[in-house]
Amino acid sequence: MADQPANMKLWNMLIVQAKAKFAKWPSLPASKWVHQQYVQKGGQFISGQDAARIKKATERKPDKEDPKKGKTEKGRK
Repeated sequence: MADQPANMKLWNMLIVQAKAKFAKWPSLPASKWVHQQYVQKGGQFISGQDAARIKKATERKPDKEDPKKGKTEKGRK
């Protein structure tokens, strides 16, 4: 798998700038410029497996509902 940017907010901001700067997007020069700017600004990349693991760990699990009372189990002791 390909590496993914760890800071998606910075990555997306640079893509918007590249679309304004280059006549054609996506293109090799524009993609190279985004990558260089991202690294220059301190951005790092994480592997696809690590990204999937982080995404899974940060996802919010839905509360289980009690069918008898219609309340969630989260508030109980």
